[in-house]
Amino acid sequence: MANLTLIDIAKLSGNDTAVPLIEESIKSHPETALLPSRTIKGTQYKTLIREALPTVAFRNVNEGATTVKARYGQRIVETFIMDVPVECDKAAADANEDGAAAVLALEAQTMLEASFRHVASQVWYGVTNDAKGFPGMKATVDSSMVVDATGSTGSTTTIWAVRLGGNGVSFVVGRDGAITVSDVKEVRLTDGNDNPYDGYRQNILAYIGMQVTNIKAFACIKNVEDVTGKRTSDSLLYKLLETFPAGAGPDVIFMSKLARRLWRESRTATNPTGMPAPYPETFEGVRIAVTDMLTTSETAW
Repeated sequence: MANLTLIDIAKLSGNDTAVPLIEESIKSHPETALLPSRTIKGTQYKTLIREALPTVAFRNVNEGATTVKARYGQRIVETFIMDVPVECDKAAADANEDGAAAVLALEAQTMLEASFRHVASQVWYGVTNDAKGFPGMKATVDSSMVVDATGSTGSTTTIWAVRLGGNGVSFVVGRDGAITVSDVKEVRLTDGNDNPYDGYRQNILAYIGMQVTNIKAFACIKNVEDVTGKRTSDSLLYKLLETFPAGAGPDVIFMSKLARRLWRESRTATNPTGMPAPYPETFEGVRIAVTDMLTTSETAW
């Protein structure tokens, strides 16, 4: 149960309508497919995040020991409303050869895919992606977990390494994990000039947030750029892994297609056969996930 995903949450909520829509929508978004999910009864809760281990020492016989403790911070984990209304003209839907239900299903699929794309972008960019959503990794990453590739323009990208699950990063779905697609209703709609017409409406609703239980659970290589000396390399990736505590490394490394290509080209350049290197799928046993949500037009930070 520790590795439930958003699809599993939808299935467990008993919402048969949402399940096939979600399964189709997350295929191109590894963030929503790979990050585990947990449910909470309400929409927020308090949790502790470990910020530092205690300092301990041996002692002599008949000598007291200093009381020590780890340093924890209390955080409020919130979920945020993802409310997607799906509307269409009743006359147009009824006239469709496959019927109104097919039109609504296609529209709901499109809207849900856009929603999960938005959630995936929120994972990295947080409130700069959407001020009404959950905080992202870029604004909250600990400085000790950052490797700088030293790119310096507005055309850089970031590579992220993430530990998943209860000791790392996961999604939180509020209201007992409800991801609902409402029944279709006939409603009165209006156009841009407030002229009325009959239509169909349904809503896709969920409460989604992100939980981080340890500040050492994610790290990044920032300012990767297609410039000599600033490209993805094995050397930078080893430095990335070194930021994690021993024995508690990442489960997945997320990168853009550009970052992966630059990495492949760095290996091709040193290949004694002169043949192009294959696209890497793992690094030191850590899975590589390529995502379109990590842009290649970040301003150096």
